[in-house]
Amino acid sequence: GVGFINGSNLKTHRRKYLGEKPYKYDACGLGFHHNDNLRVHRSTHTSEKHYKCDAYGA
Repeated sequence: GVGFINGSNLKTHRRKYLGEKPYKYDACGLGFHHNDNLRVHRSTHTSEKHYKCDAYGA
């Protein structure tokens, strides 16, 4: 099997393969294995743009 340095990574790995998505976004109903993925997804529903390309008029 796959080995992990810490228990948190093992927990996320198990969630992925068991289909568990405990981090839900109520606005659209999507669920995620990891809270960081929820945070990134949440920003797609808002006008938050943390990174901007200044080249090419973007």
